[in-house]
Amino acid sequence: MRQAMASAHGEIAQLKATVTALRDSLEELQAETKRAVQAAVATTHAEIQQLKATAASLREALEAARVDQESAVKAAAAAAHNEIRQLHATIAALREELERARGEKEQLLQQAEVTHRQETRQLRETIQALRDDLEANRR
Repeated sequence: MRQAMASAHGEIAQLKATVTALRDSLEELQAETKRAVQAAVATTHAEIQQLKATAASLREALEAARVDQESAVKAAAAAAHNEIRQLHATIAALREELERARGEKEQLLQQAEVTHRQETRQLRETIQALRDDLEANRR
């Protein structure tokens, strides 16, 4: 019986040692798991931060591109408006020049008509005077 008791005590001691070893292994495994989870969380957190930074950078780049596009559109619109204004001014100047040229042409035509009438009248008067002289000389 003593031997059975000693054997049972030995077995109990062995089982306690095994339980302690298993408990230590379990705690070590839990600690490793905890470290692995923490490392994974830290890695994931770092990746999330990096993705957030990338998203913010892309947002800023997109906003800058939008601002550049708006500036380009405004500049193009301003240039087009300026060109339209210049073309309107050119059209107005050309109209004025055309009207002035028409006026000068009309004035020159009127002067030519007046000159033509005067020359015609003078020539008729000269012809009449010569006829009168010729008639007077014939008598």
